[in-house]
Amino acid sequence: MVPDVDEFKSSNVRFGHPAGDRVLVVVAAAVRSTLRTPTDLPARYGGEGFVVLLPHTGLADASRVEARIRHAVGALAVSHDRAARGTLSMSVGVASARPDDRRADHSRLPTEADAALHAAKPAGRNRVECA
Repeated sequence: MVPDVDEFKSSNVRFGHPAGDRVLVVVAAAVRSTLRTPTDLPARYGGEGFVVLLPHTGLADASRVEARIRHAVGALAVSHDRAARGTLSMSVGVASARPDDRRADHSRLPTEADAALHAAKPAGRNRVECA
């Protein structure tokens, strides 16, 4: 799963990188707070993006996790003048494969999740797309 802060670059330019870094720290804590198992792994991935690895989690459960992430970030109520609702939001791309599926190319999961994320952005932001 690849959660990404919506419209972050414009805010980062307007208010400066130190302010942007503070926002990312708060968002990271919100993302981390939504995870339920010791094997779930959140990490920074790119400028304003994160990656969340959810081993032993199917697509249905991953959808529940992404909903918790988007809700937790929205609940921060961080003012964001470029966002449609006026507060910070995240879009999420999700890709999933079973570890025992020998036909699946597991090395493509990051690329597929990223492609799903880039489909979510122009479709309205603050949403999820699945690969």
